[in-house]
Amino acid sequence: MPQLMENVILNKKLTLLGEGIPTIDAQGSGSVIIISADYVNISGFTVKGSNKDKGNDLEKVCGIYLSSANYCTISQNMVMNNGNGVLLFKSSFNNIEDNNLNSNKAGIGIVSSSNNSIKNNICSNTEYGGIGLRKTSNNEISNNDIKKSGSDGISLYESSNNKINNNDISFSDSAGIDLFHAPSNIIWNNKITNSEEGIWLSSSGGSKIYLNNFINNKKNAYSYLSYSTWNSPEKVTYTYKRKLYTNYLGNYWSDYNGSDEKKDGIGDSPYDIYGGPGPSLGGRDKYPIMAQWENYFEREISTLSPTPTEIPTEEEATPEIPTGEEKGMPGFEVVVAIIGLLAVAYIFRRRK
Repeated sequence: MPQLMENVILNKKLTLLGEGIPTIDAQGSGSVIIISADYVNISGFTVKGSNKDKGNDLEKVCGIYLSSANYCTISQNMVMNNGNGVLLFKSSFNNIEDNNLNSNKAGIGIVSSSNNSIKNNICSNTEYGGIGLRKTSNNEISNNDIKKSGSDGISLYESSNNKINNNDISFSDSAGIDLFHAPSNIIWNNKITNSEEGIWLSSSGGSKIYLNNFINNKKNAYSYLSYSTWNSPEKVTYTYKRKLYTNYLGNYWSDYNGSDEKKDGIGDSPYDIYGGPGPSLGGRDKYPIMAQWENYFEREISTLSPTPTEIPTEEEATPEIPTGEEKGMPGFEVVVAIIGLLAVAYIFRRRK
């Protein structure tokens, strides 16, 4: 397998594709790949060796570091044994997708950056957090598999107007999702299991949190000074036990003990969010759902109805809808150089 035992600087627009998963190994000398230009695409490499065993100095090195780099795509790479796996600093409109990040000190970080898409990544076995946002806005974190984080699965600090959806987060030593001074985010369709806390909010009001599954966490939710909405912003048409309904929907809580006398899939009593001396001070999910959210959307329903109606049993073919398209790159140049240690702010915080 081809290997490059150097640090790599990319300061011109380029597309760099690896064949046979070649390895770029910094051998502990600093960040492995540094990108400081727009329109850089990197795909198909093993990126390792920014030295995760140098004490506090470790926090200054990355597997892939984007600095003031916009419109880049980092995809289908194996990123392992680094400090930060991937870090974006003052970098916007980038796609970080389909990467496998394993055994890094921390996974993916976004600092002072906006309008990035972080999707379809596997992030596992981090000593600190899985995905961390600091002073960011208008990013989307979606369809990531985050497991065995030494701190939070996904953390937001002083970050607002981000979308967190369809992530599978498990076995986090702190919260599955942690918001600290992070108002007005939208969090939906996530599954958070077997973590210290499912979701933790502190001074992070104005968020919308709905249609998530919180399962077997030591504490499913905590909210302090963070008045937020714990149900869908609008009424939703859904199915429950083969009947069609329209109503607001909250979240699924594995420790919810309420009843459903109406048999519409929504609990008759609210779910109290712990947040102080009394359990309800953190807020309330007024529409807790009785089953995991996926069970309410088994098939697409085009007819809205406030009263339940039987659903036909005949299966209907549904055409596959493409999710996106590839964009071209207007030419490229490559610059590769050996460099020394690059100081990079390490943004994952450990809350113990």
